[in-house]
Amino acid sequence: MQVSATVTAACSLSTTDIVFGTINPSASNDTTTTATVSAQCTKGTSYSIGISAGSSGNVSSRTMNGASGGGNVLNYNIYTANDFQTIWGDTPGVDTLDQIGSGDTDIRPVYVKAPKGQYVKADTYTDSLVVSLTY
Repeated sequence: MQVSATVTAACSLSTTDIVFGTINPSASNDTTTTATVSAQCTKGTSYSIGISAGSSGNVSSRTMNGASGGGNVLNYNIYTANDFQTIWGDTPGVDTLDQIGSGDTDIRPVYVKAPKGQYVKADTYTDSLVVSLTY
């Protein structure tokens, strides 16, 4: 008697929300926060995690929009490391996070920064991002 099975390459993805809380425009430092992206892929499977530009349409200059409208925006961006140097985007091989699956869940921090000194209208600001996993 023989037993056989074929395992196909597969991945799953989960995220946590990015929450800045209250931002004080007169603070002397940028406001930073973190979230997580978790991926689990079959062992040996190459994969790429991308984060979209959101409402700005440009990963280099992401913005949140004020709830009251009127074109009010709050600038922020997403980075791959806590030195806030490399922007995390959604162009495979350029600004995505590229990994090889181990079979275990790979939890990656998402580093987010809103620059100091943004004296925008007092409001609640939001953006929607698409996190993609390609394998």
